[in-house]
Amino acid sequence: MTPEQLEFDGNAGDQRQDQAGGDEAHDGLPGGVPGDANGAQQRAQIANVAGGFLVDRLHVPFQRAAAAACRAVALDDASSLAHMALGTVHIFAEETDLGLAEALRVLELNPNYAHAAMAVGNRLDLVGRTEKGIAGLEHALTLNPRDPYRWRYMAYLSRAYISQEHYERAAEWSEKAVMLRPDLAEALFRHAVCLAHLDRVDEARSLLDRCTAIDPSYVAKKADWQPYPDAKRNAHIMAGLRRHKLIG
Repeated sequence: MTPEQLEFDGNAGDQRQDQAGGDEAHDGLPGGVPGDANGAQQRAQIANVAGGFLVDRLHVPFQRAAAAACRAVALDDASSLAHMALGTVHIFAEETDLGLAEALRVLELNPNYAHAAMAVGNRLDLVGRTEKGIAGLEHALTLNPRDPYRWRYMAYLSRAYISQEHYERAAEWSEKAVMLRPDLAEALFRHAVCLAHLDRVDEARSLLDRCTAIDPSYVAKKADWQPYPDAKRNAHIMAGLRRHKLIG
């Protein structure tokens, strides 16, 4: 499961450096979440927190998160948080179309929910509707200028633009992501992917070296990066790095 497929953002990631102090490993679901009278919001918040843990396959069972999300929607079908949680559950189960449908429902309920707009854009790209996905991601960036996870929106945009072979535009977005989070191997790696497509080999190699300095195993783990369900699209994403023998 990749960050793309599990964009519980700024919650998901192959690595969790951006989560330090936030999504620490827990032995179970957190208690005492403030909720409304019927418990829908509480269950939705629990499901969302659980989804964050599930990204790392930590100590929260998938069944508990799924049950909490389904119950939250049943209790309050007008809760954007509940539908966001259920969408996360679908994405974790690799049910991308259902995850997209839930994110779209969230935007119906709350058009200004930046994370939902990001999720819609990302999931549209994943299912092959890249032009609409790009538009959705760029719109999401306008909704909350203070969102600490804007770097990930930008990283997803870079991937989507690579898919369309707009490599210069892809590199512009990945560079912005690096400017926001130069400490994250994920951001550095995505920028290296873009630069390799542009034959900027030395810069790409330097970025990969920075990834390795942060996490010695990171680049090797990303050698089989498959963000898309389509094998050809996955091969294309990594083609630049492989052409220049920057990755195995």
